[in-house]
Amino acid sequence: MTPDDYVAMQLRLECIGFDEDGRLIRIAGPDPDDLGRVYAYRHGDGFCLYVRADMPAALYRALQDLGAQAAFEDAAAVQAILAPDVPCDDVSQWRTYRLTSPDPGLRSGVITLTEAHQPLMDAYHPGTTLGKWPIYAVVTQDPGDVSAIRAACVSVRENDETAESYVYTDPAWRGRGLGRQVTAAWGAGVLARGKVPFYSYLMTNEASARLVQGLPSVYCFDSVVYN
Repeated sequence: MTPDDYVAMQLRLECIGFDEDGRLIRIAGPDPDDLGRVYAYRHGDGFCLYVRADMPAALYRALQDLGAQAAFEDAAAVQAILAPDVPCDDVSQWRTYRLTSPDPGLRSGVITLTEAHQPLMDAYHPGTTLGKWPIYAVVTQDPGDVSAIRAACVSVRENDETAESYVYTDPAWRGRGLGRQVTAAWGAGVLARGKVPFYSYLMTNEASARLVQGLPSVYCFDSVVYN
């Protein structure tokens, strides 16, 4: 697959597709993400630029004239183009990897939660319901024989071809590699289901950047989204 294929795959995961002119539209799916106005990407084959289908024609032409590389590198230029329509104050920068098969030792000690663990999940991350997608976790017991979840990873969204991770570690247990263990187990589970496991994070999230560096993974792309 090409880098552009992986970009399109992640967009489909967010329920974003393309019309006949190559502009972004909402498509059917289980977990739609916000549909931004402009998406600029940098990957191994260069740069690409996508614009939402309802953008005014004059702004669309101005963005095409600006070009994909400038749209990725120069947020102020894109914001200036968008301002006559609706001012753009929401710009986010992301990095995306796809996880590859981890060594079994990397996910040692991780279990797949069952419905019996729901009380533990209620205490750990209220509002998360077991059953939609497998949740991989590290569970410990204290000397009083009280169990608790210390780290967990689950698909924040998933379709029939790919999934994207959400990992959370108990603040008191961070720095022990537990987030890496549960994410490795999640990635292995997604691969076993015949899907591509994506790991994405905001470029300002240093903890997530460190976590993925300890996992077998392949860099996919960087993206800038203008809402």
